[in-house]
Amino acid sequence: MAKIITTKREVVSVKIRKAGIYTKKLGTRVAVSAKPVNTRKYHVIIGNAEKWTVVADGNVRATKVFETKLGAIEFATSTAHKIEGEVIIHKETRQIENRVSLAK
Repeated sequence: MAKIITTKREVVSVKIRKAGIYTKKLGTRVAVSAKPVNTRKYHVIIGNAEKWTVVADGNVRATKVFETKLGAIEFATSTAHKIEGEVIIHKETRQIENRVSLAK
């Protein structure tokens, strides 16, 4: 029995077959475990001049600025959906209003 380490937390045991040790099931497990644990987060927050901004987690500058909160949410959702990220929507008081995870 061969042991293949996919992450620090998980060890996948695979029976060695005559054709080789790589199987579709193993490939799926490896692909799932290779996804980053920390997903990219986009914050929808009110900025200067009462405009709504989308700011990527860890950045200081806004990714894009919008006149309406709805426009900012739509942009952040579509951007986060492409990379299976998360959208964090803030109130005008800058408190968290809602979180939307787009991870599969």
